Amino acid sequence: MLEPTIELTDGHVGRSRVRRGTLVTDFQTIQEDFPTVVKIDSKWRELTRRRCGINCVPGPRFLKGVRGFLRHYNRGHSGRSPEKSAVHIYCILRAISNVDVAFLKAG
Repeated sequence: MLEPTIELTDGHVGRSRVRRGTLVTDFQTIQEDFPTVVKIDSKWRELTRRRCGINCVPGPRFLKGVRGFLRHYNRGHSGRSPEKSAVHIYCILRAISNVDVAFLKAG
């Protein structure tokens, strides 16, 4: 099985790196309406599923945070989901600018 990577898209396309042992004890969401934007390593990141490229379901409705990503992984990909503390390793993490953080927090 391939080693998961975290893709950081801070404006540098094609940059990715392997981060082993990076576990998160608690995923803080930025705002109830945006459950896929979470704080990881003191930075706000938008989670998008690496394998299929989604962060919402038809409707459109965002996946309900980390729990939604785990549920999607189990149901949509017939796989055993990663532990909650490691779900971000299986996602693309898009950096959120300070300006966007302010807008998202305001709703």
